[in-house]
Amino acid sequence: MKTFKYIFFDCMETIVDLYQLPTYSDYARWMFYDSGVEHHWKSFEEFFYYYNKGKSDLLEHYTDEKEYEVFEIIQHILKNKKTLNAIQKKDIANALYENYWKTYTSQCYVRDTVKKALMDLSKKYTLVVVSNFKISNGIEELLHANGIKDLFSEIFTSINCGWRKPSKKIYQYAMDKIQCKPESVLFIGDDYINDYFTPKALGMVAILLDKEQKHTNLTSIKNFTELNEKIKSLS
Repeated sequence: MKTFKYIFFDCMETIVDLYQLPTYSDYARWMFYDSGVEHHWKSFEEFFYYYNKGKSDLLEHYTDEKEYEVFEIIQHILKNKKTLNAIQKKDIANALYENYWKTYTSQCYVRDTVKKALMDLSKKYTLVVVSNFKISNGIEELLHANGIKDLFSEIFTSINCGWRKPSKKIYQYAMDKIQCKPESVLFIGDDYINDYFTPKALGMVAILLDKEQKHTNLTSIKNFTELNEKIKSLS
């Protein structure tokens, strides 16, 4: 029998879903189109070229475990605009960033079944978010916009603590802040490595949100309507 006091949740594609999963190039499109600053590039193709170059240049300074902000990619994109002064670059960067976030948030929603499950669980357990994200305080904003932020006692994101899953540092950071031991934590998320394998390796209990049921041999659920019963079977 497992006993736990805390439930750690991944956020994106676990709590918050997107109407349509973006492709790699969509992230650049969300910055560029309707930003009001498209005229600084000949076409989206040119912008996308510098997006890729900027991201590549940025990643040279980061390890796989270290997180970076989306705004940093934009700053690297604009390094190639030699004819612009610092104020112009700042204005363009802000326009791209704000446009990206506006478009991103318009794609996000939380299912009613997820809200209900979280409200029920919050009466019995301390709920915490531990999630990768590249926008400062972005997860907090998404949860607030969907009326569920107050259900979580703490929100830890890779951009705010500096390390991204599956680095053990982000899980340990969360546990240190809450002052809890891994055996008192249940971790729930949709990524096998980030949300199941690594938490279990650290001594937590884990449930994989396996929407396509690719891992039926693991402790998993297909959706949040199954979550309460699955937790009961573990405790």
